[in-house]
Amino acid sequence: RSLDEAISLLKASLSDAKSAGATSAAAIAAAHVCGVLTFSDPRAAVAAGEEAVALAREAGDDYVLAVALNNLGAPTMALGENEQATAYIEESLALRRRIGDVSRIALSLCNVADMALLKGDVVRAATLLAEAAEIATAIGDKRHISFAHSGLAWVAYSERRWEDADAHARESLRLGQELGMKTLVVEEIYCLAGTAAARGDPTRAARLAAVAELHQS
Repeated sequence: RSLDEAISLLKASLSDAKSAGATSAAAIAAAHVCGVLTFSDPRAAVAAGEEAVALAREAGDDYVLAVALNNLGAPTMALGENEQATAYIEESLALRRRIGDVSRIALSLCNVADMALLKGDVVRAATLLAEAAEIATAIGDKRHISFAHSGLAWVAYSERRWEDADAHARESLRLGQELGMKTLVVEEIYCLAGTAAARGDPTRAARLAAVAELHQS
């Protein structure tokens, strides 16, 4: 019910902003509709995201355009259009670098790294994540420090560096728990389960996987 209420309110905000000729406000509302719908209805999310991008371009608002492009990446990827998703996220990163949106540069770096890792480009992913961690640490942004460690955990996991994967996952998990980020907590528990299994401890791996399943329920 709360999700439906959120979508309803965001759509009302979008409609009101368009009626008032507040194009940037309409764009950010549409971008949030995209974000909220990403996992429940990716096609509707893409439609909202595309509207957000068009409105932001019309307004000439690079900050909002970067948000819209970033949000559009996830549902586009959910529909299997990975190359297009990467293009959206890369453009968002370029815009954020240009306008100096430091915290969100770290976020975009993590997102681009995720796409690189998905393609098997582990070296590029590691480079992007190291930059994200450095930027986020410099400004004390725990959320994006956590994201960077999460990515670095999976980079290490893919390279079978189990101790490094475990260390990064633990740090990401610690920060995620501190900030109440349930989704990230689940992802890192799965990573820890995988490293436990790889290091010959199936009992611990099973317990961790069960905990992750419990958090998802």
